[in-house]
This record gives sequence, structure tokens and C-alpha cells, in this order.
Amino acid sequence: MKPLHVNSQILYERCLREATIKVAVDAGANVGGYTNTLLEHGFSVHAFEPVPSVFKDLQLRFGSTPRVKLNQLGLSDSAYAMTDVTVLEAWTIGKPGDGGLQVKPEMKDSPVFDIHTVSLDSYLGHKRIGIFKLDVDGMEPRVLRGAAGTLIRDHPPILCEFSCYINKLGHSPEGFINLILSLGYHIWSCDGENEFSSWQEIAPHWPYHSSFDVMLLPFK
Repeated sequence: MKPLHVNSQILYERCLREATIKVAVDAGANVGGYTNTLLEHGFSVHAFEPVPSVFKDLQLRFGSTPRVKLNQLGLSDSAYAMTDVTVLEAWTIGKPGDGGLQVKPEMKDSPVFDIHTVSLDSYLGHKRIGIFKLDVDGMEPRVLRGAAGTLIRDHPPILCEFSCYINKLGHSPEGFINLILSLGYHIWSCDGENEFSSWQEIAPHWPYHSSFDVMLLPFK
């Protein structure tokens, strides 16, 4: 059976080198590890991080960097507010108990917060992007739905996390894969060795108890 989960980012790094549009979106920027890598490859970056305490660290690191646009927002399929939420397992945002998830241990004594979301399509408008990093711990289906116009127009390579949090938050893994395919993408292992083009091929690899990164590349 072809492997999907590999400890490699060879394909992502190749996409960074070959991109002709040097504008990137970093969804789930956290403290900016990927944002920094994108800067090193000559990109300007739209970084999204909704957790207030983490966003402050991101501001300290990149607040004076002209090529980084910092957004204390979550990406989703529409604009709405999430009130009195916190950080759950991994970096999933919600209320304790959502999806059976518990509060992240280091956040137990932190105050709850509100976040606001926006769709990538409405945020970007006519602006084009050349690469998209997507790691939002279960919200990936919503983000892709809200980015459909951009993705169909620009077809940027996407570094995307597949995780158990997608189904724990009530999304269908099969539906998620079919959404990716409907947007004109196939799924690749991050070493660039293996391509997957159906839920049937993905199903044996789906991480119901873990997570890993894949590359989504436009089908040509």
C-alpha cells in the first residue's frame, strides 16, 4: 500500500522554490515558524492566528516586518463570532467538551476569549496567492469552503494537515476529501512520491487517532 503519512516536506519546499506568485497565506500561523520559512523564500505573507496570547507573540516577532500582514482572525466559510472559547487539545478552538475534547493543559488557567472569522475569498477579493499553508486543527473543511473561489482561480499548492480533529468536530472525512477533489486538487504524500485521487485510496490512511501533513496539488 502506498504511504500517505511521511516525515518529509520535500514537495512543499519544491513548491516554495517554484512558485511564481510570491504571496502566501499562513492559516493557523501560531508563533510563525512557517511564516518565517515563507519569508526566507521571498514571499509576502498573510498570517492568521486567532488566539490572543499567541497572536501577541506573533506580533512581537513580525509586527515590524513589512512583508507580513498579521490578522487576529480565524479563517472559515463565513464571517461569525465564537464567544467564550479556549484552546482545546492540539490547538483546536472551542468550548470544553466540544467533540469530546478537553482544554489544552497549559491553557487551563487562561481566560476564555472571543474570536472572529472571515472567509479567505472575502478577505482576498481579487488578490492572488501562490501558496497556502493550512493547519487549523479540525476547521480545514470550513476554511476550504470559504476559499473555494480563490483556489479555483489561483490553484495554489496547499500544505494541509489531515487530523482526527476534523471528524471529532463533526466533519465527514470522506466529504472533506471529496471537497478537495471538487476544487481541482489531488492529494500527495509530502515526499512527492505518491498521489491519491479518491476517498477509497485515502480511507485506509485516514488519521482517526493522530495527524499528519499532506500536499494538495492542482490536478493537471
